[in-house]
Amino acid sequence: MSVLTKFVSTRLLSGFIGIGTPILMARGMEIDDYATFTLSLACAMLLATFTSLGMDRVAYRFLPAALHNTWGRTFILRFLGYTSALRLGLVGVVLLALETLLGSFDAIGFSGLQNAIHWTVAYTLVFTASNLMSDIAHGVLLFERQATFTLFTLALRLFIVFSLYLGFGHLDLSWMFMLVIGTELMLSVSLLWIVLRLAGTELHEGPDTDTPPTLAEMWRVGLANYWSYIASFTGFTSVQRILLGSFAGTTEIASFGFQQSLADRAKSYLPTNLMQSALEPLLVAQHGKGVPLAEITSQLDLMRRLNAVLLGAALVLLGIAGYEIITLISSGKFQAYWWISIYLCVQYLINTSLTLAWTSFNVADRLPTMTKIFAATSLIFVPVMILLAERLGSEGILITSILQSIAFLIAIRYLSKDELHALKQLVDTPR
Repeated sequence: MSVLTKFVSTRLLSGFIGIGTPILMARGMEIDDYATFTLSLACAMLLATFTSLGMDRVAYRFLPAALHNTWGRTFILRFLGYTSALRLGLVGVVLLALETLLGSFDAIGFSGLQNAIHWTVAYTLVFTASNLMSDIAHGVLLFERQATFTLFTLALRLFIVFSLYLGFGHLDLSWMFMLVIGTELMLSVSLLWIVLRLAGTELHEGPDTDTPPTLAEMWRVGLANYWSYIASFTGFTSVQRILLGSFAGTTEIASFGFQQSLADRAKSYLPTNLMQSALEPLLVAQHGKGVPLAEITSQLDLMRRLNAVLLGAALVLLGIAGYEIITLISSGKFQAYWWISIYLCVQYLINTSLTLAWTSFNVADRLPTMTKIFAATSLIFVPVMILLAERLGSEGILITSILQSIAFLIAIRYLSKDELHALKQLVDTPR
């Protein structure tokens, strides 16, 4: 528990420090530059996600077992090499195709992004690397170390942005790209170092409990998760920003990206997000050792209740003083779109149940069923989101996201009774 306590404390501090950077950027950058920056980072995050092939869940699912088996060291090193070559190679091919064959992201209506295409390519590569190394570090239960390194890079980023803002009174777009690329590269190298150190130690803690997972087993879990990414792409904030970039004006794009960035940082204080990357590998490992699923789901339900309390309080605060809050922190740039925060808060409230459902099904190895349901409900809303984005802008995107989440929850309740019954049978049955 001491490791989890340190992890939670570090994540809380990271969330606090991380909020400062987008606020300073919004205050110090021109609106056009900030819109370009947020769209560029959204493209990078989207490409990194869609070239992952679901390997994040594979790491969470199989790497914890490597820590108490004689084959663990070899498996960790092979997984590191295999996934690194696969993901970085694939993202490189996709970037090359976008750069040469598809006209450098010309499909996005916002013209400022084409001027930052090379920055986008560079950031995508380093973000993919740091994202990959974070997944592996979480999988081998080095989440506390990963959180510490992340905290350091966030603090360094904030210090540099604050120094530039004080020294020059404004923030240049090129400076910000160099900063995020440099800190992500630093994070990925640091995480690679701690994973290699772990793999170089003696991992065997007792008799082997199972055999190393085969490639077929890993691809089954990975592709099940990957199809959920493809089917639910309208729910990604990166997709929503890019879609808005095709229809909205500069100020709305910047406002949307700014408030999403703040919300992404603020939600790190929610119990589900605070513990997710550490708790899921731990729960998988515990369930594999015979811990009843009832104990696991009770922990998740407690986090859901805490989430509801915190998000409810945030909704009340935003309803009373949302305009004033956005005016203050954006230096009077984005207050016309303050209501975006209300929609985001409601969406996170609904998505709490979705996050915990994904975790429960993954722990019980029932992820393919949830993926099918999610795919069916999500794809229905693709034309709806495009249509409403064109007519209502950011409001249409947020309304569609909320309706999509509600539809998925209803579908789980009424369309998966057989699978949920099978899941219930596992509650008191140790593996």
